[in-house]
Amino acid sequence: MMFRNVTFFRLGPLHTDNLESRLQEGALKPVALSQMSSCGFVPPIPGDDRLAYMQQDVSGITLGTQSRLLPASVIADKIAAEVKRIEQETGARPGRGTLRNIKETAIAELLPKAFIISTQVDAIIDTRAGFVAVDTASRTVAEHLVSYLRSTLDTCPAIPVTAGASLHPRARMTMWASGEALPQGFQLSDSIDLVDPGDNGATVKMRHHLPQCDEAQTHLEAGKVVDRLALTFRDRCSFVLDNQLALRKFKLLDAATDSLPTDTDSLADELRARFTLMSGELRELYAALTDAFVLIPSKSGQ
Repeated sequence: MMFRNVTFFRLGPLHTDNLESRLQEGALKPVALSQMSSCGFVPPIPGDDRLAYMQQDVSGITLGTQSRLLPASVIADKIAAEVKRIEQETGARPGRGTLRNIKETAIAELLPKAFIISTQVDAIIDTRAGFVAVDTASRTVAEHLVSYLRSTLDTCPAIPVTAGASLHPRARMTMWASGEALPQGFQLSDSIDLVDPGDNGATVKMRHHLPQCDEAQTHLEAGKVVDRLALTFRDRCSFVLDNQLALRKFKLLDAATDSLPTDTDSLADELRARFTLMSGELRELYAALTDAFVLIPSKSGQ
């Protein structure tokens, strides 16, 4: 598991002693001919049938999804052909109820022929540090994984995090970009998105520019606020922090990855080593973000 994005959830007390057996109840089943999609847990480590990879207080899980690719245009063409046939036979356009039946029949006939697309989303559950980290910057995708985990376990006290009321991410990032000292371990990097907080919402995206540059400072002095800010943490990881505290373009740097073994016997062993590294780095980062933003549970996740 090497995350490319991170969305954090605050986790309450959760017992994981029987996690593997419970996840088996929610394992992915192949999408049926009559289904648009199917989701369930799949092994996070290739070649290992376990649905939970566990190291002490940390567990790695993966939610897989199989979706049938059925473009709306294909459905529309099928419906149009059937409507045309009925009009030619009866001389009248089908009513609303008939159109609904035509659409349902068209989808049922097309589904078995549709291509299947498989996707996966990884997550790390850290019961000691009290968080769930999901490999996505989409709050919707992250909440779907946590919701499915909750329904499978019957309980999962994981709630999306947001900043304290007096420390909105935009306000805090703007203060950092304007010269306020960053919390220990954090450093500004070379990407910043600024937005006009007024009605027009004009956005300025600057790449390969430090926030301290004259152009960025001019926009800040004119009243724009920071919407996304590139940061590094302890010279071990880099990411772009957005206004909902999602970490985009997350990457472990050489100072972290140099500790990975180079003589592993298999891909599975390499992935286990990467999991150990990733979970440890996320634990440190989550604690630092908690201190920087006074993270609290978001009401939207209750």
